[in-house]
Amino acid sequence: MPEKCYRMDCPRWPARPPGFSWFAYMDVAAPRKGVAGLTVLGGIEKPVVAKTPDGPLVIVDNGFHWFQFAPQSERWWLTAMFDAAKRLIQFYFDITFENHILPGGESWCRDAYLDVVIDPDGRARLLDEDELAAALAAGAVTRRMHDQARDDAALVAAQFTGRAGELETWCRGYLEAL
Repeated sequence: MPEKCYRMDCPRWPARPPGFSWFAYMDVAAPRKGVAGLTVLGGIEKPVVAKTPDGPLVIVDNGFHWFQFAPQSERWWLTAMFDAAKRLIQFYFDITFENHILPGGESWCRDAYLDVVIDPDGRARLLDEDELAAALAAGAVTRRMHDQARDDAALVAAQFTGRAGELETWCRGYLEAL
């Protein structure tokens, strides 16, 4: 099973090159030190639809705004997804083994195969437990890494469940600044 690493300035979905129409980033000092980035999606050949308990949800399409925040000393990477009209779609937390905060929008993370979604109504959902289990079975992660990812996902869910309004206000501040 291959290691999953993502860069803030590179798209992770099928698109015509360059895969986005605009990208900007900035350093963030408070309330958490890290880096923020905004990608406005373009060149999308076909929308990406996620299955959710509430039905299908378009998460990638032309004109969508993805605000990302990578904290320096934590093991998660936030993508706040907004549609072309800047309506909130969801908050998507990649649980990570490590975040590398670099200049020039080149920050990257090593993904821990597990994700937490916070819906606009504040509900939390855990995603991709099967990917983490497969990574453990394939030897791509150790039992300690597996358990750490599960613990970190539980912490993110506990920290942000029911706080979608606060999180949206914070993300929108950077969305507008970028």
